[in-house]
Amino acid sequence: MNTGSLTREHKLFIGAGASAVFVIAMFIDWFGEGNFGINGMDVLPSGWIFLLFGIGAALLFVAEALNFELPIPVNPVLVATYLASVLSIMMIAMLLEGGDGRKFGFYLALLGAIVALVAGVIATRHRR
Repeated sequence: MNTGSLTREHKLFIGAGASAVFVIAMFIDWFGEGNFGINGMDVLPSGWIFLLFGIGAALLFVAEALNFELPIPVNPVLVATYLASVLSIMMIAMLLEGGDGRKFGFYLALLGAIVALVAGVIATRHRR
């Protein structure tokens, strides 16, 4: 895909959407057999922290895309990309850890975290 045809705002909205996908996937079953399943909030230690990271990344991507001025002097794209990187590292570590019984929610969260990270990195490198 040629990312050169996308504007910086498009890339930021892709990052926000991918972060939102991660947040939604936190409530879908990640592991289990048959009808039994455990969602991301129950699998992760302090799952609410990762949930807040996903929500924060999505909000910061949208804030930058809409040119919303934050009350604190930070670069929203860099902070959102950092949050997405933490989510991506955590999901890749869980993938490499192995184990059986992974379900759709796990792969959806993995995809959302990685796409948010890539979109953030590309948007950061994009010149205004």
